[in-house]
Formats: sequence, structure tokens, C-alpha cells
Amino acid sequence: MVQHSTDEVNITESGGSTEIRLKAWVLSDSYTVKITADGAEKAELKPETPRYDVCAAFHMPVEDNTYGIETTLKIDGLYRKIRITAETAEETVVLADWQKDEKSVLQKSAEKISGTMHNAGRALRWAWKEYHFLVPPKAWKEKLASEKRRVESAVPKHSYDPRERDSYNAWLAKQEYRQETGRADVTFITPLAEEHFHGYPVLHQKQLDLSKADTEYICFAGKDTELYEPFFAYLKDCEGYDFVSFDSDRKDETGRYDPQLKPCFSADTLLGCDYIGDVFVIRKECLKEEDHTEINLYRYLLDLSEKPLKRKHVEKILFADNTKECRMETVEAYLKKRNEDAVLEKTENDAWITHFRVLDEPLVSIIIPTKDLAEDLKICVDSVLEKTTYRNYEILILDNNSEEEETFRFFEEIQKEHDNIRVIEMKMPFNYSRLNNIAIRDHAKGEYIVLLNNDTELISENWLEEMLGWAQRATTGTVGIRLLFADNTIQHAGILMGKGGIAGHCHHGGANDSGYYYDLKIPYNVSGNTAACLMVRKEYFLAVGMMDEELQVAFNDVDLNLKLLKAGYRNIFLPHVMMHHYESKSRGNDIAGEKLKRYMKECAVLQERWQEYIDHDPYYSSGWSRDYDYQLKG
Repeated sequence: MVQHSTDEVNITESGGSTEIRLKAWVLSDSYTVKITADGAEKAELKPETPRYDVCAAFHMPVEDNTYGIETTLKIDGLYRKIRITAETAEETVVLADWQKDEKSVLQKSAEKISGTMHNAGRALRWAWKEYHFLVPPKAWKEKLASEKRRVESAVPKHSYDPRERDSYNAWLAKQEYRQETGRADVTFITPLAEEHFHGYPVLHQKQLDLSKADTEYICFAGKDTELYEPFFAYLKDCEGYDFVSFDSDRKDETGRYDPQLKPCFSADTLLGCDYIGDVFVIRKECLKEEDHTEINLYRYLLDLSEKPLKRKHVEKILFADNTKECRMETVEAYLKKRNEDAVLEKTENDAWITHFRVLDEPLVSIIIPTKDLAEDLKICVDSVLEKTTYRNYEILILDNNSEEEETFRFFEEIQKEHDNIRVIEMKMPFNYSRLNNIAIRDHAKGEYIVLLNNDTELISENWLEEMLGWAQRATTGTVGIRLLFADNTIQHAGILMGKGGIAGHCHHGGANDSGYYYDLKIPYNVSGNTAACLMVRKEYFLAVGMMDEELQVAFNDVDLNLKLLKAGYRNIFLPHVMMHHYESKSRGNDIAGEKLKRYMKECAVLQERWQEYIDHDPYYSSGWSRDYDYQLKG
């Protein structure tokens, strides 16, 4: 489906002519706008307006484009119906439908909104709440059900839907595999019959006995697995590594389905589900501590998760794994053995949320930069004060050149009312990195830091407990949460490297649902989290050199996350913790001139410094599309 939006359409009549004012954009390199009146074509226009804001909103490289059209034109005559469409190579989209004197302004507004909202249920609730006296419920239900079917059927031609069997199998048919060129030094330990293993040595054990294996490597294959023919061509990939894992899917009597394209090794994700599955290869030497124990593949993965092994993930679907058992007890025993206090909450698809309990209630410093916008800031601060159940925190408001009296009155009142709030005056040119660096280094008293935007509003009352529980683990870098737009679509669900050419928000603009596989269900590792709401241990923040002040506006949070990742820490995203972020999905044409030059310079810094991560995000399989999150790449 071609993304598009109409910012403004105004149709007026004067004398014997009709004036049309149009401002819109279509995310297409080439399209034609056509205007028809009472069924007859009256004008054909080519877009000429660059829309850098659209590039930024969809996390694309900000470069010259003609996505926008902005025009005022007069056509002779008066008309009952006017339609404005944009024709692209893929489809024709409607930018505006105008019908004279047959609907009230409110009716037309409601109809426009219903046609642009992707979530039909949400559109129905909104429209009935606002316009119930105009539109019969039955009519809304019929219209919106039709809209939902239309949107859901619009699968991009250059990607494949993993949820649809036919789409997955069409993608599968295009996959290429190498030929087997030699045999690996591997013994299989499995309950499956020996004829499935191409003449490799096979052991049937319930208790692990490494003395029976005369090879350097062990390959486990669980009872509900099936190795596909190409698997054996990739066995030699274990050479030079301690641990190797593979992509998988499921299989039943009707065929293959549910592809599971996995990230590189993700120790924290493993605490919420056994995403690796029951087939993996490991160097025999690494299993010494497990020798003579009852075989439990998930326990082995957990026990080895914090060990400095040389790991590799093969991005090919090479086995079927139909295991469906819930393995929460294995995680509970593992955490108990490590003296980590946590509660596990069952979710769907044999997965669970691990809630770590906070130790000793350390002070948390919440940092909020602002310039005026007192009304937005008040919403943000009030939501923290009224909803936060964790009590040991301070709020530092960074006043960066505010000018409005309303803002100063708010500063004065909020500090009088709350002794844990301080306003720090910072008269300097805006530099997001510098503002936060000064505040954290020189003013924050907390052991843990939260970077928070002033245009946010809390949803989850236990947000600090949840974030802090993870941040207190010694291996954790940043902790992020799910951010939602005002219409409850997703603004942020972890940073995806390479999206839009540099980095972008995963699931940006998508429905607030449960995602694919474990995605959006359980805490999982990501390359980074947005500084719109991010927690980090102050010690770690200072140790990696704080935020890079060369990155004044864009990508400073990406850079911080990757510095922590490179230093050996793991960044974690918590989808069950939520906050509204009232950032506009399309902010207006505000990336031009000097701002565009600065943005391109900051892009270049990221490319020079982090090209390896831009080319391949370790926590997002290269088999997934980066244009359409969690769609199979064509």
C-alpha cells in the first residue's frame, strides 16, 4: 500500500469558477495527480515539492525528492463532486473526495478520519464517541470493516507475509542453499532414528555422557524436530566456533509454516522464551559442567548464556521445530541458581515476561530538557508525579532558553510544590547531547538515569520498577519501553539499525498489537532504545564517554546505545511497559537549509562510525525486510 497523506484541501466557489487549494504528499518517486469534476478530468499535475519531513517520519535517507504537491488552481464551472487522485506505478490513491452540500463539515471530517486510520476498531470507537449523533453505528461498522479488509490485503509486492502459509511457501521456493562439500566433526545426541542423520555418529542418551562422543562437536536434535536436507551442508560452519544456531519453522501434515528468523545470540531474550529451539551445535569442551546431568537443552542454553563463547547464527531455515511445551520452570530454576529475584508472567506462544525485583530502591534521576511548551511539559511531569508507583526519584527539568511567562510560572510552582523537582537553567544553543551530559555529570544525584522527552505521558504506573529491575543487572546497557502516538499506534519499539539507510524505530506507525513470534510480547534484546524514554546506569553512561556532542540533534541516542553494546553491555526493550509520545508523525517541512546540512552531517558520522551495524543489525535477521518490519524480504 502506497503511503500518502493530504495535509490540506480547500474547495471554494466564486462566480462561475471553482478554486482548489491542495497540499499533500505521496511516498512514491513518480506519480501524477489528477483532478476530476463530475466525472470529467479537469487537470493533471506533477509533484514538485520536496518533503524532507516525510523522509524523516519514515526513517528514510533525507535527500532531495518530489514526494509533495502544493498548488492552488482555478477551473471553470461549478460542480457537485470533485475527486483528486494520485496515480503511481503500484496503485491509484485518493487524496480528496469533495461533494457539494450533501454532508455537514463534521460528517466529512469523520469520514476522512475513518478512511485514513489503519485500525478499524480504533476508528470506530473514535468516530462514535465524537460524531455519534451524525453517523448510524451500523453504517460505521460496515464502512470500517471494508476499510480493514482493504488495508490488511495490501501486502507489499516486494515482501512476503510470514503469517500466511502461501506467502511463506512462495518465499521459501525462492531460497537458495549451498551443496554439502565435506563432513563436520560432529556427533548427534537425539532421540530420533539414526537414518535421519546422513551417516553421522548418533547417541541416544537421557543423561549426558560426553565420554561416548569421539568428536569435537555435539549437535543436539530434540524429539519434536526434523532436520531438512540442506542442514548437513551447513554443519561445517561450526568449525572455529563454540556455538552455532539456525533458523527454523514449523511443519504439519499440510506443509511448512511459521518461519522463525532469529537474531544473533540474545541472552536476555532467552529468558522469555526458548527462541533458539531444540537444534544447535556446541563444542564438546563447553559442556563439561553439564556432563552426567539429565539432558535439558533449554537449561544448557541458559547456563551457557553468560559464558564468553564464540557464537555464530546461520541465517537459513534448516529444521522444523514443533516443540510446544512451556519451559518457565527451567528459567525459574536458572534465576534461582544465580540468586536473581524475579517473577515470571505467562503470555502467549509459550513465552513469558520476566519481572526483576528492584534491589535497595536506588535514586533515579529523570532528565527532561525543554524550551517553553509549558502545557506539554505539565502533562509530562504531572503524569510522572500522579502515576509513578516507585517513590525514590528526582526530576531535573533542563530549561534551554525558555522565553514565555507561562513557562516560568510553571517552573516556580512545580518546585514549590515538590522538593524532588529542580529546574536547571541552561542558556546555550540547543545541543541535546550537551544538555544531557552536563545535567547527568554535574547535577544528577541518582545512580540510574532516565532520559525523557517533554512531550510524553505515562501509561504504565510501574514503569520505573520494571525498567530499574532490568537496569540493575550488571550486563544491561540501556532499557527502553513501548512508546505510542496519540492514536495508540506505535512510535517506538526498539531501534532497528539500517532502517531508512541509517537507523529507525521498529514498528513505527504500526498497530499496537502483539507482533510476530516473541516480538512485542516479552522483554528482548535490541541494538538500542530511543532517548525519548531510556534508562541507563550513570556509571555506564560516564564510562562510555557520555553522549557525543558532535551529534547535536539526531542519532545521539543511537550512538550511545552502540557504544554500550560495543563495550559488552546488552540493550533491552520492554514491550509491556508503555508511554504516550506525542511526537507528530509528520512534523511539517522543517528539515531544510541548515537543518538539512546538519542532519546529513550527523548521518555521515553514524555511517563512518557504525557501518557494521547499519549493514547488519545483530538483533534483526537479514531475512526480514527493513522497509516493512517483520515481513520476509523479497
